[in-house]
Amino acid sequence: MQITLATLNAKFIHVNLALRYLRALLKPEFPAVRLEEYTLGEPLSEVAWDLARTRPQVVAFSCYIWNMAPTLHLADLLRRILPETVILLGGPEVSFEAEDLLRQNPAVDAILPGESETLFLAVCRRLAAVPDLARLREALYETFAATARPVARERAQHPGACAFPPLEPAAPPALLFAAPTVLPDLSQLPPPYADMPEELPSLAGRTVYYETSRGCPFRCSFCLSSTTRGVRFFPLERVQSELQLLVDAGVTTIKFCDRTFNADAKRALTLWRFLAELAEHHHIRRPRAPWPRFYFEITATTLTPPLLRFLRAEAPPGLFQLEIGVQSSDPEVNRRVGRRQDFARLADHVAIIRRGRRARVHLDLIAGLPGEGYASFARSFDAAMALRPDELQIEGLKLLKGTQLRSEAERWGYLWDPEPPYAVLQSAALSYWDLRRLLRVAEMVDRYYNAGIGWWAADWLVEAGLFSGPFALYQALADLWEEKGWYRLEPARPALYDRLAEFARDVLAKAQHGGPAGGGAASEAFWEWLGLDWFSQEAGHKPPAWCPPLPLPGDAQRRWAAALSEAWRDAEGPEGPPGPRRILQEGLFLATTLTAEALQRAFHIHAGSGAQQILPASPPPEPVLSGSQKDAAGRHTVVYMQYGSRLRRHGRATCWLLSPATPAPIPPAP
Repeated sequence: MQITLATLNAKFIHVNLALRYLRALLKPEFPAVRLEEYTLGEPLSEVAWDLARTRPQVVAFSCYIWNMAPTLHLADLLRRILPETVILLGGPEVSFEAEDLLRQNPAVDAILPGESETLFLAVCRRLAAVPDLARLREALYETFAATARPVARERAQHPGACAFPPLEPAAPPALLFAAPTVLPDLSQLPPPYADMPEELPSLAGRTVYYETSRGCPFRCSFCLSSTTRGVRFFPLERVQSELQLLVDAGVTTIKFCDRTFNADAKRALTLWRFLAELAEHHHIRRPRAPWPRFYFEITATTLTPPLLRFLRAEAPPGLFQLEIGVQSSDPEVNRRVGRRQDFARLADHVAIIRRGRRARVHLDLIAGLPGEGYASFARSFDAAMALRPDELQIEGLKLLKGTQLRSEAERWGYLWDPEPPYAVLQSAALSYWDLRRLLRVAEMVDRYYNAGIGWWAADWLVEAGLFSGPFALYQALADLWEEKGWYRLEPARPALYDRLAEFARDVLAKAQHGGPAGGGAASEAFWEWLGLDWFSQEAGHKPPAWCPPLPLPGDAQRRWAAALSEAWRDAEGPEGPPGPRRILQEGLFLATTLTAEALQRAFHIHAGSGAQQILPASPPPEPVLSGSQKDAAGRHTVVYMQYGSRLRRHGRATCWLLSPATPAPIPPAP
């Protein structure tokens, strides 16, 4: 019997974990089982042809919130082409409210909800015992009708039905299996990546999903993980063995699906240390290969002192990215969704991790939580931004099937889109228009903050008093984009700088007429900071017209940019050659023009007259990069960062300001 496991991934680089468990279970008894992964961008007619060409007797689809609609369309196409094939669905998106889905989609024969790996194997075994493969659909119903719920199919007439064999009038009812009441023993599930060693090299350039546990210790009412209780763990030795298998095969991006990776603190520390050692050994064996990167979802408030110490002082820089769900800084909002979160403790723990500059921190906020209005979300935004994450992700609330919050929708005044991903449109506390405005702010954060564009310049606008906080700034920027209609375009990075510059011109012009920052030198300082953003991020590109010129001859500017790029390439690390965003994070060097006022603002110091040195007291080593003498505007031209990071973001940095009386030499040509 030919079995095909299939799914539509959001992107080609994604690797489906669920189907690999099924393949590993089936392969000893069904060695010809096929696993086919497609992407949402592929024409469904081509996908249907590829699935049908081997004439499978069973096709099983893995269903998620992002692929449900095209998967149902694909099932309908297959039913027309292969009327005798058994079509099964599984996955989180069909694990709740599935009866209506079965009734309205007659092409589907059965749904296996929840953790149904062993149930799927049992179904395949029973179907394989049927002597007449042309009767598999009838045999499925006859065999399992007593244990699964029969669901009558609606006889919807589809356009074009006459072009292919029509749905049989005598097709048996579909079956809705019950989710397992006893969850599987994880030690009995086969490793998902060990059964096909020949496949592993093809995963090297993709994002591999892996899990060391299932379940979550928390019960947030908006999350699907709240539908099961407790946390179960895969055997530690098996986890370590399979992770080594993946890293040895050259896999460089592994995302852990564990809902709370540090649910068991001792186990998490053991695995983090193992991964650090594994990555180091991999780099020694293959010094030219990229370092692997590991992504985890953690709860910051439950990080123990040993875990914090490891993340701050022991983890190889850039090896780990930590996704931390803040969702809201308002304790009452968190209480309404069943979250236990001490925001002050969360902030303290994030600060400890950030001071170490070893792990990347990604914070999450949700717009539209029960009772949280516009002003409350703005406070959560500013509180999260104050933690200086590497990324801040803002998502609109989704009322997922099976969650408690979906059942409480009327209580909180929710209106939402009935189609996946079930996005909330408004609540009693947040109008549709305000929610849309928040999502525009989220887009600005993605385009600028998360992309590393305009960090220092944006900070200056806030610190100069032009905005009450980061939220007010990004809100004003979003409003300008809305007014100009820029959301409909996908501008390149240089254009994003230009639009930020256009935004700032208007803000600074208003400030010159009585605003808090005034004009003149203060306005000039902003352009120095935006120029620093440009040169630290976009070295090698021609500076835009608004960018303050470097006080270096053209040839020296080119050598300066080349040396900067060389420094990035030479600083090989766990993330590979560092990109512009890491220029100051990994102890590299930067030279550009800065006013004395900008330097003082950056380091929160007050340099006295004639001061030539800014933190620390001891002289720095010989600068690798330097500028020329001060220009006509009186700018000091050299900043030397030794073991630095983004200015004023990660504590003290070693900085040397050369005196105008002793200009530094221009670096000689190589």
